[in-house]
Amino acid sequence: MREQAGLPATEDEALKARVVKTKLPIDDIIGKIVGFLKSGEYEIYRRGNEIGTVDQKSGEWRVMTARRFRSWLPMNCGILPVERFQKDESADGTPIWRPIKGELTLDQAATILESDELRVKLPVIESIHKVKLPVWREALDERGSEKRKGFRKLELLQHGYDPETLTYTLRGGIDYDEAQDPNEGLKFLKHLLEYFPWADRRSLAVQVAGMMTIFCAKLFRGRSPMFLWNANLPGSGKSRLAELCLTPVHGSAARAGFSYEDKAEVKKELDAAAQAFAPYIFFDDLQRGKIRNEHLQRWLTAPDWSCRVLGSKELWKGRLYAMTAMTGNEVKVNDDLERRTLVVDLFARVSARERVLPNDTITLDDEFFADENRMAQVLAAMWGLMKWWDENERPKTSDKPLDSFEGWSRIVPAVVECAGFGNALAPFDAPDAGNTEAREMERLVKLVIKELMPPRPTSLPADEPHVHEITLQQVVGVARRNGLFQEILWTTDAVLESEGDKGGFRPKKAADFAPDDEDLRSQAELWMNPSMRSKWGKMFKGRAASGRYWKAENGEVFEVGSRASSDLSKIRLVRLAQKA
Repeated sequence: MREQAGLPATEDEALKARVVKTKLPIDDIIGKIVGFLKSGEYEIYRRGNEIGTVDQKSGEWRVMTARRFRSWLPMNCGILPVERFQKDESADGTPIWRPIKGELTLDQAATILESDELRVKLPVIESIHKVKLPVWREALDERGSEKRKGFRKLELLQHGYDPETLTYTLRGGIDYDEAQDPNEGLKFLKHLLEYFPWADRRSLAVQVAGMMTIFCAKLFRGRSPMFLWNANLPGSGKSRLAELCLTPVHGSAARAGFSYEDKAEVKKELDAAAQAFAPYIFFDDLQRGKIRNEHLQRWLTAPDWSCRVLGSKELWKGRLYAMTAMTGNEVKVNDDLERRTLVVDLFARVSARERVLPNDTITLDDEFFADENRMAQVLAAMWGLMKWWDENERPKTSDKPLDSFEGWSRIVPAVVECAGFGNALAPFDAPDAGNTEAREMERLVKLVIKELMPPRPTSLPADEPHVHEITLQQVVGVARRNGLFQEILWTTDAVLESEGDKGGFRPKKAADFAPDDEDLRSQAELWMNPSMRSKWGKMFKGRAASGRYWKAENGEVFEVGSRASSDLSKIRLVRLAQKA
């Protein structure tokens, strides 16, 4: 009141106000300021090793620097630095105390921000959300059956800071109907996704799983798999479907750069996402190629990340939160990435220009994603799926959990399957996408067993293994006859055409061959030059013939090759003994 009237405060009144005397020893200044800030009233937090605030418009984390702290404290918090109090007299001679405004020095501000007391006592933030997202509460759900009474409560976070989950939800973000009938939301989602060129039902389930992964980020521990939208033609909607996962919750779908050749460039993108506590990283519109990147492989399963801060020698270390999204045309992945990836397979039979869509199609365009009402519909629908799963006593998915993503597997695929979208964990088996080499190798081994393994001798006891030897050349013959691994082994016709070339096919001298002679083709089927033999031998040994067990089409189990032997001139096929 005195301040509004232009009158100085008495010392007693000033001391009751939130003031800090700048002439005090630094430990006393720290104690005073920590006492004001530790309650969370002023919304300054610790996140990892950083102290900062949340930008209420963008949701960005703003690190508190010493320079910013000097003005932020008085202007945003009303905590006033005071140099001293000057004693004056009023008109009637009564003594009054007038505060002389001061300011924190840069060194004082830096010392306060680096103090252990402030770091220990500030509220901690792990996640920043633009919209209300579901969380578990420690309190148990007392509704319904005995089974349900062992469940923790499922709730939507409200605006502001939540100390139990260490989460901050922005005020003024998109609001949505929390009470919407789950059936209405389900109808909306099905209609929204109806006309995309899904290659199979599993792909639709993976799409919904991608959406729920972002929406349910606070419900599972550990990481989530990478989601890859893979299309055979441009314009299939892959990028828009990825945006549908990211934009409703985070307000945008910012892209990161990806290079097949420059692994260090990809590492920089991952490091930047980790240091920004990013909720996702989105590699968009990759062109045809095969991904082999050990940094990305480690990123997908690592709970924590460490890296150098760009432009310095300082080491950064912190938890990883980001979901990884990737889109591309005819993208392939290696073995290590395959087990960490769920693929949305989009197979368009006509180009985007030729495609004719029904009049009731909801177009996922820039206008759709900028429409807050549309985003609210998507959010309400996803909350409806969660409620439906919860009301049905949280059934498990029909498939086993995905290795390295067990926490995620217990929640997201189960919600998707309960809603009737199918099994997101079903095997992916497209002939022209994903990890094609692994599927080709599995097909080859089954064909080798079928074509080259004789029946079990009737004289052999059922409890003894049945051993048969084949050659690497015979394996090559099976591969060529069935059109497998043609990039390495060539086709039979290509082998025949190489006759006379340096390092090309040389038939055995027997007689004059006609071009269509069966004996000549039989030789060509089995032929390899030294380079081909070396490359194919290493590949077949490492992926198939190192003592691995393989299941044949009839269900019998075979051991192929030996881990101890490097001689591929004789490859053992072992039909394992039948169990009693």
